[in-house]
Amino acid sequence: MTERPIIDIRDARVQFGGLIAVRDVSFSVSPGEVVGLVGPNGAGKTTLFNAISGLVPLASGEIGYRTGDKEVRLDRKGAWRRAGLGISRTFQDSRLIDGLPVSDQLATGMLGHARGWGALLRLPPFVTSERDTMHRADEIMDWLGLSDSRSTDVEFLSAPARRLVDLGRALMSRPRLLLLDEIGAGMPPADKQRVVDVVTESVARHGTTVVLVEHDMRFVRTLTGRTVVLAEGAIIAEGAPEKVLREPAVLEAYIGRAAAKEML
Repeated sequence: MTERPIIDIRDARVQFGGLIAVRDVSFSVSPGEVVGLVGPNGAGKTTLFNAISGLVPLASGEIGYRTGDKEVRLDRKGAWRRAGLGISRTFQDSRLIDGLPVSDQLATGMLGHARGWGALLRLPPFVTSERDTMHRADEIMDWLGLSDSRSTDVEFLSAPARRLVDLGRALMSRPRLLLLDEIGAGMPPADKQRVVDVVTESVARHGTTVVLVEHDMRFVRTLTGRTVVLAEGAIIAEGAPEKVLREPAVLEAYIGRAAAKEML
């Protein structure tokens, strides 16, 4: 029996006025799978992430998300409710809160999971949860090689280090679905390898499902078992990375028709 997908995108369309940014996209991702979402600039990859996480609405289509034996419609829920269902993401520009040290920055990844009066009045269960949160932050800082920067204001970190903090924040809640938007951009090889190791371990230890937007094809090949290629808002290829990235339509989308013909 085939395992039901954790997320099932069905004919999703995102439109800004007359511009169709995501054009009737359909694909699903199984629990524990790592999928690469690739394509040239302007293909609609980040817009699709924004639609999944609730930052932009769908013009049409559906996004189903499985929790236990039940599928819920993500496209009918606000962004904060989606976070509460176990969906975390990173951003191309990190979107960290300047003025907070790394440890507190990571702790903000749990804010969507604080509940009611316990958090407001700092009742004992909340205090215990807060202590657990900081323990988790320490674990992740060690995991990502950020322990020496624990008290450093994120404003003073390098761009690669800020991306690692963004990843750490997304991992705080042990998400069921993790969306990584160009997490490796501008990173030195050692940091990229750290990301590979952390994501691989999260999948192995917690069954995390990952969808990865990335331009570094070596990074994509290392992490993913399946690749979905977008161009002009639509899927043009899907399958194993080594096969898909050699398809004529994919080469043409990346480097143009004339150059693609010369390579084939």
